[in-house]
Amino acid sequence: MSQAIRATSDSFEATDKAATCFLAEPSFWFPDRLVPSAWLEHAPFGFWIVAAARPRMLVELGSHHGFSYLVFCQAIQRLGLACQSYAIDSWAGDAHTGTYSEEVFAALQAYHEPRYSSFSSLIRTRFDEALSQFDDGSIDLLHIDGQHRYEDVRHDYEAWRPKLSDRAIVLFHDVNVRESDFGVVRFWEEMRQRYPSFAFQHGSGLGVLGVGTQLPNTIAEFFRATSREETAVAVSLAYSRLGAAVTAQHRLEQQAATLAQLHSTAAVNEQLRSGKILDMQQTARLRAEVVTAKASEGKAVAAVSRLTAEARRLFEEAVKRDQVIQAAQQDIADLRSVLAEREAALASSSAEREAILVVSGHQAQVLQGLVDNARNDADDVRKTALALGAELAAMRGSAAWRLAAPALRLAGIDGSQPYVGLMGRLRLRRDRRMLSRSPLFDHAWYLQTYPDVVGTDPIIHFLCHGTQERRNPGPRFDTATYLARRPDVAAARVNPLVHFLRAGYAEQTFFPVAPGVIPAATEHLLPSSTAAPTALQTVAHVDPEAALISPTLDAAPAPTESSLVPSVIVSTAMQAVTHVHPEVASTPTAPATITMAVEHSLAFSAALPTTAQAVAHAFPEAEPFLAFSTPTSVRPRVTMVADNVDMDTFDGNISTGLVLATLLAERLGGDLRLLTRKEASAPDRVREVLHSNGVNWAANITFECAPIGDTRRQVDVTDGDRFISTSWPTTRAMLNAVGPKRVTYLVQEDERLFSRQGDERLRCAELLAEPELRMAVNSSMLFDHLRGSGVADLPRRACVFEPAIPFGIPDFAPRLAEKLNFFFDARSNRAPQLYLRGLEVLAAAIEDRHLDPDRWVIHFVGGNDRVALPRGMEARVVAGLSRSDYVQLVKRMDAGLCLTYAPHPSVTLLELAMCGAAVVTNRWEAKTSLERYSDNIFCVEPDVASLSTAIGDAVALAVDVPRRRANQEASTIGRDWRVALAEVLDRLAKE
Repeated sequence: MSQAIRATSDSFEATDKAATCFLAEPSFWFPDRLVPSAWLEHAPFGFWIVAAARPRMLVELGSHHGFSYLVFCQAIQRLGLACQSYAIDSWAGDAHTGTYSEEVFAALQAYHEPRYSSFSSLIRTRFDEALSQFDDGSIDLLHIDGQHRYEDVRHDYEAWRPKLSDRAIVLFHDVNVRESDFGVVRFWEEMRQRYPSFAFQHGSGLGVLGVGTQLPNTIAEFFRATSREETAVAVSLAYSRLGAAVTAQHRLEQQAATLAQLHSTAAVNEQLRSGKILDMQQTARLRAEVVTAKASEGKAVAAVSRLTAEARRLFEEAVKRDQVIQAAQQDIADLRSVLAEREAALASSSAEREAILVVSGHQAQVLQGLVDNARNDADDVRKTALALGAELAAMRGSAAWRLAAPALRLAGIDGSQPYVGLMGRLRLRRDRRMLSRSPLFDHAWYLQTYPDVVGTDPIIHFLCHGTQERRNPGPRFDTATYLARRPDVAAARVNPLVHFLRAGYAEQTFFPVAPGVIPAATEHLLPSSTAAPTALQTVAHVDPEAALISPTLDAAPAPTESSLVPSVIVSTAMQAVTHVHPEVASTPTAPATITMAVEHSLAFSAALPTTAQAVAHAFPEAEPFLAFSTPTSVRPRVTMVADNVDMDTFDGNISTGLVLATLLAERLGGDLRLLTRKEASAPDRVREVLHSNGVNWAANITFECAPIGDTRRQVDVTDGDRFISTSWPTTRAMLNAVGPKRVTYLVQEDERLFSRQGDERLRCAELLAEPELRMAVNSSMLFDHLRGSGVADLPRRACVFEPAIPFGIPDFAPRLAEKLNFFFDARSNRAPQLYLRGLEVLAAAIEDRHLDPDRWVIHFVGGNDRVALPRGMEARVVAGLSRSDYVQLVKRMDAGLCLTYAPHPSVTLLELAMCGAAVVTNRWEAKTSLERYSDNIFCVEPDVASLSTAIGDAVALAVDVPRRRANQEASTIGRDWRVALAEVLDRLAKE
C-alpha cells in the first residue's frame, strides 16, 4: 500500500513539475491593448509560445481587430527578438465575421505603426495574393484564423505549407467550435493524427501543431509532456485561468467605457441623482468573475471590492452635496440680478479697501452660511476617507496583499501606479479634464520650459511624469514645495496640483506660490498658517471640478493675467462686492483689485525644501534607483547603465560602453542587460551599433528603464550582477544602490573639466577618489592625465585600453570629377567639443585660401546648426544617420576637423584617421602630438591661425592619396575590440 501511495505521489509531483515548465514569466504578461476578440483567453499562451519558439518570421492569416497579432508583436518587442512579423487580411470581413467598416483597419493601423512598424507590417490583401511575397521554408510561426469552413481552412494550410520552415509551428483558432458551417474542428482532427499537437478547449479552442522536423527543444518537450493526460489537464487549466483574467478585465473596461459615455450626457446627471445609472447586479456579476479568475488573490481582492463599494457610497454622498451647490448658485444668480439695478460710482482709491472688507466681511459670512451644510458633509466624508485609508494601509501590509500585488498592479487597482489599469485610465481622464480648465496649468509655459515634452500632451505628461521629475505646471504653482509641505500627498502618489484643486482650498496649510509672486507691500495681509478656510475657499472645495466648469459663471468678470486662483472664486467675490457695494464694482480697477484681495486671502507662506531635497534637485542623475534583491541566478549577468543608449549614432562613449558590457557578458558566459535612466532604448539601434563595432551578440538582450525620480520602478539585483557605468552621476547612483564592488566605471573623459566649479566638480573628484571603485580608462593619455592631476592609487584601481576602430577598408578611390569631402564634428551640445572655435577656424581657412569652394564641400556632422560660410563654400548638415550610414560617410572623407577640450584624442578623430582622412585637432596640456596613433593627424595649438595653417597642411596631404594610404596602413589604431579590451576583460573576469 505504501508503495502505491508513493507512486501516486511521485506521479502527481511529476505532473505538477511538467506543467510548471510551460508557465514562464511571459505567461503572466498582460496585453497592452484590449479589443473585442474571441482570442482574449489565449493571450497568456500567445506570449509563452513566442518566447519558447523564438521565431525568425511570424505570419498571421486573418487579424480583424488585431488582438492576437498585437499579442505576438508585444512579445517580440519585449523579448528583443530579431523577428519579422506580418499580419495578412483584407480587413473587409467574411461570411463568419460579417462585413466591417474602414474604422477597424484605421484603428489597428493607428495603434500598430508607432509601436511595432520597425519589425512588423500589416499587409492588406487576400491570403493567396500574398504568397509570392514569402520564400519557401521561411516561416517559423503561422497563425491561421481566416474563414472557418472546412474547405477554406484546408486551402489556407495547403497553400502556405511550402512556406513553413523546419522549425515551424502552426496555430489554428476555433478548433472547439462545432456549430453552423464551422469546419476547423474537422480539419484539426485530421492534422493532429499526422503531427505532434495539443489543443486548448477554452476561448473557442486553440490548436497547436508541430509541423517542423527540427522543432525548438522547449516546443518538442511541450508536445511530449502534454501527451500525458495529467499534464495536458494541468496545462489547460493553468492557461484557462490566466486567460479568464484577461477576459474579465476586458469586460470591466467595456463597463467602464459605457459608464464614461453615460457620464458625458446631461440625462445621466439626472439619473445619477435618482440612483438609476448603475446596474448593480451586472457590476456584482463582473466582480464575481474577477474574483473567480484571480482566486489566488483571495482576501486582497475581496478587500479591494469592499473598498470600491465604499468609494461608490462616498460618490453618491457627493452627488447629494450637488443640491447644496445648486442652492448656492441660485443665490448667486439673484445677486447678479441685483447688479443690473445698481448704478453708482466711487473713486478708485477706495476700491481695494472696500473689496477686501467685503470679501472678508459681511458677504463672506453670507456665502459661508450657504455652504455650511456642504462643509459638514465634506468633513464626514473626509473622516470616512481617512478611516478607509488607514484600513487600506493595514491591508497593504498583510501577507495576502503582498502575494496578490503583482496581479493587482496589472489591473491598476493597488494604488502604486495611479494612472495604470482600468481605474487609472478613468482617473487620468478625469484629472486631465480638471487641469485643462485650471489657470494654474499653463500649456505654453510648460512646453517652453520643458522642450523635451514638445510633441506630447503637456497635461498628460505632467500627470504621469511631471510629479516624479518635480516639474511645475506653470509659473504660479511650485510642485516641490507642495510635496515637501504635504508628505501625505507625496506618500499617496497623488498629483500635487490635482490634490490642491480638489482639497487644498479647504485644507489650506499653505498656497504653493513661488517667492516674489505676492507683492512685498501687501505681505502684511497674508493670514497665518493656522487660519481657518474662508467661505470662498469652502465653496471651491465642495466640488472644485464642477465649479471650474460651471456654465453659470462663464460670463462673470475674468481675473487679471497674473491671477493665482481659479476664475470661479474671483467671479463669486466680484458678485458679492456688486451686491453690497455696486459703486465699488463699477470702477475700472475693480476686477484687478478684487483679484488681488482674493489672492491675499488664499495665499500662505511657502515651504522650504530640506537640505537633502535641495541636493537631490541639483543632481537628480546621481540619485540611486530602487533595487530589490532576488535569488542568485545560475548565469552571471552584466548590466550597462546609462542615461540613454539610443543617442547619436557616432557617440563613441556610448558605443564603447555597449561593446565592453557585451564582451564581458560573453567572457563570463552570462546574460546582457541595458538599464537606462531617462528614456527606453531602441533594440534595433543597439544591435546595429554592436554589429558596426564587430561584435555580434546572438543571445537575448534585456532592456529596462528606471526613470530618474520614479519611485514605482524597481530594478532586480542578484549577487552575481556586474554593472558598467559611463558617467560620474550614473556611477554615483550605482554606488549608492548596489555598492562599489559590483560596479566598473568606464572613464572616457575627465568629467571634472566639464563640471560647474564648486559642488559638481567636488562630487566628480570624490567619485574618482573612491578607494573601492574599479575603473576602465579609455586611452593611456587619459590615464596619465588623471594620475598627474591627483587621482590617487590609480594603477591599483584602474586598467587601461586603447580604442579600436573596426570600420574595415577605407575608400581611397579617386574622385577627379567630384568635390573632396571635409568632415567637421559639429556636435555643439557635447561638453568637450570646441564647436564655436571650429566655426572660426573654418572661416579663417576659407578666407586664407586653404579650403577652395570649387574643390571642397564641408559636412557638418552631428549638429543641426546652419551657418553661412565665406566665399560661398558649400556646407551640408548631416544628422540622424543610422550607424551603418555613418560608417560609410566616414570612409568617404578626405580631411576633417575635430576640436575637443580634452587631454586625449576623441573617438571621431581616430575613426577618421583610421579611414585614411587627414585630420586636424588641437593640443591640450600633455596632448601635444598624436603621431603615436597615425601620421594622418595634425595636432597644433588651439589658436585660430595655427589651426587654419594646419588645415592647409591637411588639404595638401588629402590630395596626396599614396602618402595618405601609407600613413593609414602604418597606423597603430586597433581594429578589433576583443584584442583592445583583452587585458580589461581578463582583469574584470577574475575579480
